Amino acid sequence: MNSSPPAKNTLLAALPILLLLITLSSILIFFPKSQDVGSKASQPQPSPTPLQISPSPSPSPKLSSPTPVPLSSGGKIEPATETVCVQLYNPVCGQNNQTYSNQCTAQKANIDIAYLGECL
Repeated sequence: MNSSPPAKNTLLAALPILLLLITLSSILIFFPKSQDVGSKASQPQPSPTPLQISPSPSPSPKLSSPTPVPLSSGGKIEPATETVCVQLYNPVCGQNNQTYSNQCTAQKANIDIAYLGECL
């Protein structure tokens, strides 16, 4: 007796069923149920905590409370003229022999720069 042809026919008949089961199980593993996605998406997320920044050793400009912006006669908003300097430490020596954290802070204080680097 030759059992090879009936076994081959059985395997060929079972192959599409096996492929279907593998496909369905991979869909269940990799794609969650639609109701799970909706319930997770609708839950509010906690807001992140604000970043705490420690004060820098260099002098920095003090920020004041907001002031009202004057309107011109045409109803347009006039731009603010306040200079805001970055907190990058790149020291310069002013003509008054005082070290400033960078060129911007010296210029904001209306001090001419004598030379780059800390004052001696």
